[in-house]
Amino acid sequence: MTGESTLSILQTLFQWNRISSDKGVRICIAFLAMQLCAWPALANHVKRILVLNPAEILSPNAQMIDHAMYEVFSKSSQKVEILSEYLVKSSEPPGELERDAVDLITRKYRDQHIDLIIGRGERALEFIERNGKAIWPDTPAMYYSLSSPAIYWRR
Repeated sequence: MTGESTLSILQTLFQWNRISSDKGVRICIAFLAMQLCAWPALANHVKRILVLNPAEILSPNAQMIDHAMYEVFSKSSQKVEILSEYLVKSSEPPGELERDAVDLITRKYRDQHIDLIIGRGERALEFIERNGKAIWPDTPAMYYSLSSPAIYWRR
């Protein structure tokens, strides 16, 4: 990544930071930018990022986070493909519905290398904790939009 494109990404982040007052969100977006800058800029290699989302309608804050995240990735000299999956809420403990989701996701992405998993919310965190190693054994994951109680007791 050139110094000019890195500067452009940082300027986008600073403009976005003026809009948001959520420090954790700003840190998450800054971390994404650093991850993106750390990837080698291979001209013909596409980095694939899979975003796991809750199936509910997104709040204005979540939409703002998504917009900032996509804008950061779009300004990179690295080719980035962002894929999305939506996790349906289940009031029951993980069972048949989740097994079906795991099977579908496994088949869907079998022939694609995923470079990074981004999980939004507690449902994505729990899904990746239970199934991540089986579906994406060597893929790093990061999370955002988690409440403090959702992460406090986790290791």
